[in-house]
Amino acid sequence: MDLTTRILLEKYAPNDPRLTEVAVEKQTASLQATSVVGDGKSFTVLMSSADYDDKVITAACNEYNRRHPEHTSYSYQFPSTMLGIPANSWVLALPERGVQ
Repeated sequence: MDLTTRILLEKYAPNDPRLTEVAVEKQTASLQATSVVGDGKSFTVLMSSADYDDKVITAACNEYNRRHPEHTSYSYQFPSTMLGIPANSWVLALPERGVQ
């Protein structure tokens, strides 16, 4: 389970069985971050629309951007499927080192 998912579950669904210690350990062991490089940026998929409902993704993205306004131009949802990342997925698109 990724950190974003755990935070959201703790806030909005504290009784979710995925929050048990055993479930967290199993999911942490299999955690894989998805990063795609394209157009001079590295896109890290924080929440894929293939795995999460759009309302959950939008709420998490908005809350993150309110708390971290310095990342707003890098943290957003894809409007369409791009680089194999499904539409409405929340990505963090940071410039590659040395590229402005």
